[in-house]
Amino acid sequence: MVVGMNSVRVAFTALSLWAFGADLARAQFYQDPAVLADRLEQVEEELRTLKAQMRNGQTGEAAAGAPEAAPIPASPVRLDDLEQSLRRLTGQVEELSFQVRRMQEQYETAQRDTQYRLGALEGGAPSALPGAAAPVGSAPAEAAPSMVLRPGVPAAKGGAPGPGVLGTLPAEASVAGTVGTPDEKYQAALNTLSKQQYPEAQDAFRAFVAAYPQHERASHSQFFAADIDFVLKNYANAAQGFATLLKTYPKAPRAPEAMLKLGLSLAQAGDKANGCVTLAALRQKYPEANAQLFNRAAQARKQFACK
Repeated sequence: MVVGMNSVRVAFTALSLWAFGADLARAQFYQDPAVLADRLEQVEEELRTLKAQMRNGQTGEAAAGAPEAAPIPASPVRLDDLEQSLRRLTGQVEELSFQVRRMQEQYETAQRDTQYRLGALEGGAPSALPGAAAPVGSAPAEAAPSMVLRPGVPAAKGGAPGPGVLGTLPAEASVAGTVGTPDEKYQAALNTLSKQQYPEAQDAFRAFVAAYPQHERASHSQFFAADIDFVLKNYANAAQGFATLLKTYPKAPRAPEAMLKLGLSLAQAGDKANGCVTLAALRQKYPEANAQLFNRAAQARKQFACK
């Protein structure tokens, strides 16, 4: 059967959409999420148009100036091919939509990390990324914290909250009791952390984990709560917090870093044997982790004279 020009046009449109979807899949690695979202809308609009044409039993409008003629029925085989193409394109759109959401989450996380760093810098000392391991080349007592304490606010001992800062509200009133969605409460805890209100932030993160243990931010909250103890040199409490994260969220994004800091915390707390074992097991437990974590673990093993 001879297929009319309009059928060829539909086939070309389907092929173009397929190429466009492939281009989107490549672009998602370097495009801004907003740009990807706009392009996805274009793809979805083309899909809706193509579906409408198929439902109407036609393959396009007649060319301008051409005499009107009855629509040429499309071949059943051609329709089957187009339907399969539509299904593939729909799946690609759904996958790309998921990837856009992931990129948006990564973008938001990067923004929070930047706010975290800026808050530490405003405290008057250089800082590392949130949750970054302290340098292991120096003596244990001189491990550089990744957060800066407010002047005059001593580190809390034994896990007890340290004295608050004048003019601030306790975490129960300012963060943990905040009315809003889980994401809003998590952001409130991060904002408290960026203001260097560490006891309050730690309470807020712990409250978040207790209230929303299955939330996607729960593992991050558990990490931050343990990391606050780590940088305050409450190593026993830090070890317990990191161990809880690894037990509850073993596949969390920051699980490899938590295992590194668990080993450091154990060694700093006086349990060098278990600390060394934990550091040595990092590569086997998380072989796909960042190489920088493996380098830090190796340096720590030298520092603590692990066998």
